[in-house]
Amino acid sequence: MRWKDNGRFNEVYGKTLLGSHLINGTECRGELSFEVRNPAHAGDCVGNFPQASSEFIEQACRAAQGARASWQGLSEAERSLSFRHLADLLSGQQRFLAQLLARELGQAFPECLSEVQTWIDCAQRCARQERTSLLLPTEVREALQGVSLYLQESRAGMAVIPHLISNLYLGHPWVWLAPSALSATAYVLGRLFWQSGFPAGVCNLVLGADKDFSEYFPLYQQGLVQAFYLLGKADTLAKYSTLALPIQTLVLPEKPSVLVLRVETPFHRALETSFKACFEKNNNRFLKLRRIFVPQSIALAFKQGFLKAIQSLKIGDPSLNHQVDFGPLRMADDLALYLKHLQAGKAEGAELIYGKGRLSRASKPEPFIGDPDAGNYVWPSLWDKVSPEMKFAQADLKGPAVALIEIENHEQALDYLQGSPFQLI
Repeated sequence: MRWKDNGRFNEVYGKTLLGSHLINGTECRGELSFEVRNPAHAGDCVGNFPQASSEFIEQACRAAQGARASWQGLSEAERSLSFRHLADLLSGQQRFLAQLLARELGQAFPECLSEVQTWIDCAQRCARQERTSLLLPTEVREALQGVSLYLQESRAGMAVIPHLISNLYLGHPWVWLAPSALSATAYVLGRLFWQSGFPAGVCNLVLGADKDFSEYFPLYQQGLVQAFYLLGKADTLAKYSTLALPIQTLVLPEKPSVLVLRVETPFHRALETSFKACFEKNNNRFLKLRRIFVPQSIALAFKQGFLKAIQSLKIGDPSLNHQVDFGPLRMADDLALYLKHLQAGKAEGAELIYGKGRLSRASKPEPFIGDPDAGNYVWPSLWDKVSPEMKFAQADLKGPAVALIEIENHEQALDYLQGSPFQLI
């Protein structure tokens, strides 16, 4: 891999990665390029990468078509050998990949390690020829025969990787059109696929693909791809579900979520379970506004305990400290929505008992790791005196926010949830 000087950030974050499209065993760059910046510190240039173009995408699809017959002609036992190498390479590079994820996406380092482990586990299952553990039913994947084109929203993060591994095991070459925001990790992973011994043309990567998914559908009519895998939010993917195309939608778990506590649940268990449900997936992909229905009999003690727990969260730059629990919001749009939601809650009469909106050098929790003015950092927010009818409590929000809703009993909560958009967790 090639790197270039990153100025004063060399010692703090590392050098700037110079990436390429990976097509038919060759690294390709065009005239147009873009930079990926660290969401925890905009001054850090994570990498410089070539922009996607129709020429590169068509070239990648033709390469996959050329490799299709020979790859599908191998037995699963023969294909499994490459997955053993892939699992070994991923294991050897696990910490490096986790550090790159933390730098590129602003995710907490422990969660990055855990995510890379899911890739390792998937590769190991394929190496052991365990069809039963593939993410989609085998009959679904086998119905989508041929070259697969993977398209995704940026907020999907690296959820695509286990699908790429599983589909490859079943004999389907692919072209992965990675969005700009994920280019550094995608490029490094693409190189690891190559180094694992997969034949040229079986795995192809084109970076900087940020167009609407429909822009790529003509590739099917041209005979360049036989199946599409789309990753994103349900409302984004819904418009594609009725098209007469071989499309498999992979929906992210983005529905609003509710946790209902029972009166008979031991207090400490209720507190621990609730806090984990709200903050154990804080990697900017899963975290949503959580609504917790709390029985009145434990409401005061629960609120005090939850407040103490939320105050213990370590917020900051995950690249600078691997103990950080919550990093920056990845996108500026998420920050704007978070601040708008904060004002809406106050306007409707909910009580904000913890949180102050955007973090800054003048307004930050202690200790804070990093520079709060350099990224899209926010205070976690804890709301009290919330009713289910409040519009802000029904909104889909990206960010670390929790709303407490008092109830008399479990049945009352279920009555509230009848016909609501909430998803129980």
